[in-house]
This record gives sequence, structure tokens and C-alpha cells, in this order.
Amino acid sequence: VRVFIHPSSINFKLRHFETQWVAFLEKVQTTKTFLKEVSTVPVFALLLLSCCDIEVQASCGLICLDGWIHLRCPGLIGTYVRSLKVLFDALLDDFYTQILANTEAPPGRRTKSLDSSQGQQAYSSTTPTTCSSSSSLSVDLFSGAEGERLRNDISQLVKRLVEYEGHRL
Repeated sequence: VRVFIHPSSINFKLRHFETQWVAFLEKVQTTKTFLKEVSTVPVFALLLLSCCDIEVQASCGLICLDGWIHLRCPGLIGTYVRSLKVLFDALLDDFYTQILANTEAPPGRRTKSLDSSQGQQAYSSTTPTTCSSSSSLSVDLFSGAEGERLRNDISQLVKRLVEYEGHRL
């Protein structure tokens, strides 16, 4: 499907984007299919923040995100990215678990989580939403001084990767 940036968008006059991935608020159909309120999305943000499953297809030189987004990537790098995604998910789980332990959820506000044993969505006012199957790792993985160092190292690495606009694998 071919789409166009809507003339009302601040990015309408741009002729070149640093990345081929965009996030948008609204898609409208008039004389053409237009996207409104468009922002570019760096590849590492796509890898670490938007997908739940990373399948490395080393023989093809691809990684597949959630079964439908295919990116060129050498097999070894894809394996590293998948490992970083697992650690990043554990870091986020740990972060939100600590926040939720120190605050009370507003009444009526619930988050979805996946019950991995049943494959069904469950609702809880204290369970952070995650796609990671490694959330049980987060409690032990990031505890103590070594955990704090690891958390800081991963945070700095992820920050640098995500801020690197348009990084191509």
C-alpha cells in the first residue's frame, strides 16, 4: 500500500527520511491515502520497543518481528539483538515492578498481561504489561550492586542505540 504524508503534517515538505519506519496518529483516505501527524521511528526503537517476538533467520540474513516485519540483519547480530531485547524486557519489567510496588494503581485502571501457562490475557492492577517470557529473571538479574551496574550499562547502551536515528542493520 502506498501512502503519502498529509499536507497538514509538519513533515510534509521533507523529501528524505533517515528511516523508512514511521508512527502516525491517523490514516485518512481522500484523493490518496494520507498519514497525519507522522514521526520517524529508529530501527532500534522498532526492535526494542514495538515488537514482542524476534525470530532470527540466519540463513536468509533476516530477522522477523512479530511474524510480519522483515529486516536485513546478519545472523550473529540478530542473535545479539534478540538477547538485548530479552534483557531490555527484563529491565523494563524490573523498573515497572519497582514503580508499582511503591505506588498504588488508580481505581479502575488495569493493565493487560499474558498468562503464559494458559495463553490468555489476564487483567491486574499491579502487573506490568510485557511481551517478555523472561520476566521471572528480572527480580534476580537486577538485584544488588552488580544488578545496578548491569541495569546502568544496559540503559546506556539502549539509549545510544535508540537515539541513533535511522540505524540500518
